[in-house]
Amino acid sequence: MKKAIFGIGNQMMGDDGIGPLLISRLEEIDNFPADVDLVDEGVGGIRIIHDMEGYEKVLIIDAADFGGAPGEYRLFRPEEAETVKQLSGRSLHEMDLMRAIELARITDGAPKDILIMAIQPESVEMRMGVSEILLSMIEDYVDAVRTSIM
Repeated sequence: MKKAIFGIGNQMMGDDGIGPLLISRLEEIDNFPADVDLVDEGVGGIRIIHDMEGYEKVLIIDAADFGGAPGEYRLFRPEEAETVKQLSGRSLHEMDLMRAIELARITDGAPKDILIMAIQPESVEMRMGVSEILLSMIEDYVDAVRTSIM
């Protein structure tokens, strides 16, 4: 089974950079399963539709405001959530993750098994690095990722 973990986020926007940060941390683990591709998806966008092609299972890590405590995370399937993100429609780079997954499914390019790990940010503002609360939870996130991708 071909599997991947996608980390989404802008590292110049504080806690929004948690996805790519976790991909970097997973790359440092010597005994991380070799059959799992680790993909820094950056700020995401429509390209994720094509990047998911060929995988049977994908775990997507992204910061998301779901009203939880900073650092809290939730694991869910796309069909268990509804997006409330408002798009301006001014750029092809602007894409909501849930809509991208929907488009991938319409075009038969989506993996059969998609899981999303949403991490509640403390702050999303122009600055490098994630907040201390998210940093203190990195190993908890790693454990959850390991369990979820197997």
